[in-house]
Amino acid sequence: MTIIVPRLELRGQPERGLVEAIFYALRPRLNEIRSKLQSGKFRLSDSLITTSAYYVWMALQDEEVFQIMSGGGGRLPALKGLAAPPLTKTEGTSHLLLGLFRVLYALDFSKVVVLVDEVESLFVAYGRKDLFIFSNFLRGLFDEFQSPGESSLPRLMMLLAGTTWVLEKISPALVGKQEAAGDVAGAFIRRMASPFELIPPEESDVLRLAEQRIEQHRSKAANRPFIPYEKEAILYVWNNSFGIIGDFCHRLQQMYDLAATEKADKITEDHARRVLKEPATAVSSAGD
Repeated sequence: MTIIVPRLELRGQPERGLVEAIFYALRPRLNEIRSKLQSGKFRLSDSLITTSAYYVWMALQDEEVFQIMSGGGGRLPALKGLAAPPLTKTEGTSHLLLGLFRVLYALDFSKVVVLVDEVESLFVAYGRKDLFIFSNFLRGLFDEFQSPGESSLPRLMMLLAGTTWVLEKISPALVGKQEAAGDVAGAFIRRMASPFELIPPEESDVLRLAEQRIEQHRSKAANRPFIPYEKEAILYVWNNSFGIIGDFCHRLQQMYDLAATEKADKITEDHARRVLKEPATAVSSAGD
């Protein structure tokens, strides 16, 4: 299971924003998850029936409760006599997130990757105290996964994407600056894998992304023809997207739509040049 969080909503506490964003990011696969939950083929272990994991199990099947858990606002109700972990408290958000991971594991998702982008918003919006609590929230999450004998959680990788400025805010020592005794991350840094820098994709990566994205866009509706593309068309769009993947993908969709409308035999550099003259938001089918 890959859970993609493009940004964090700013709530009273950053950990609540993270948990709600993760639940919200499940929506594209919610029908699949509900189908598994209702199939009768999967079940939680008996030891989890009175825990937050069982609450999440029920809440995922209740649209109103799921909306609250995924940032809709309001207070989570009790379900079948089981009280909800409070979203307004760090302990409650931790129980909900761990409950979700235990549900996913029970549904046969043995490996989970969480991708969180634009984490710099946390460091702009929250003060040192909130960030300290947030780092301890992540530390506690890590320790739960590493607990001896833990057998109800999947293997988890959480990637937090931000600028070098974010690393400096977490711990100056990570970017070669003098570290202060009160750095925000503290014990969390000692548990975190070494940070790494993303580099621009190679030409082969760009072409693979384009092939996958155009095919995904084409297959959203019936009777859309396969249209081959010229390598030069894809690279022209990439070189004029300034490395912004979202803009690149929108332009790919526009190119396909233009070629399909013209019943073209091939997506060419001419199509690329023409779509780049139009606003990037003018897409006939949103692909994100």
